[in-house]
Amino acid sequence: MIGVGIFRGQFYTCENAPKLKINSNKVSTKFDCLNFGGNWLNNKRNFDNIIIAILTLFEMMSSEDWLNVAYKGIDSTGIDMLPKQNSR
Repeated sequence: MIGVGIFRGQFYTCENAPKLKINSNKVSTKFDCLNFGGNWLNNKRNFDNIIIAILTLFEMMSSEDWLNVAYKGIDSTGIDMLPKQNSR
């Protein structure tokens, strides 16, 4: 329940259509993603409700692809927002 309270709605990402070129530096919110023609999609493993959260935690405990969930949690910034891009 703590994971649902902290991470609800924060695992969404901007997936671009195969034929569209989206400049990732200009996409930081859901609104930006949809304006550039991308798709705002939720990750399969998330904490939006208690059932999916329990399944996500079970997969993490069984060492099945747990790093992707951990990185999504680290990168979460807010609902309908993407993590800021590093300027390298």
